Amino acid sequence: MRKSDSGVTLIELMVTLAILAILVTIGYPLYTDMLEKSRRSDARAGLSKLAMAQEKYAALFGTYADTIVQLNFGPDGLNDDSNDVFFHREAVAGISADNYTFALVTDGVATTMDFTFSATEGVAQASDDCSGYSIDQTGLKSANYEGAADVDGKCW
Repeated sequence: MRKSDSGVTLIELMVTLAILAILVTIGYPLYTDMLEKSRRSDARAGLSKLAMAQEKYAALFGTYADTIVQLNFGPDGLNDDSNDVFFHREAVAGISADNYTFALVTDGVATTMDFTFSATEGVAQASDDCSGYSIDQTGLKSANYEGAADVDGKCW
């Protein structure tokens, strides 16, 4: 009785590696697209939270905050973690600067009641088709799709 050889032949190993390479070639681009879409949704959510915090600030003080920092103040107890009166750092803490950077764009005139928050993409989102997210005091949301204005709403 002859003992059977056990093990993997070179052909079997090459077939397995070829199948694995095909799966990686298909899967990796899909994975990176999903990461970009996830980061986009983080940026949109962060902008919406900033706009809501700005409106809460205006309801209490009669004017909009001049900086994002003003939306996260706490010595007087108005911004404690129990009541979420204003925007908390945690709302955008998970968004790396490699993904997006948030900014408050103002016209510099203290008497006007307008604001625009923007989210500028970082290194990790540099190849994304959607860029230049913003939201203003009227709730108008804008973005760019492939370098032009996103008139079809593909990004928001």
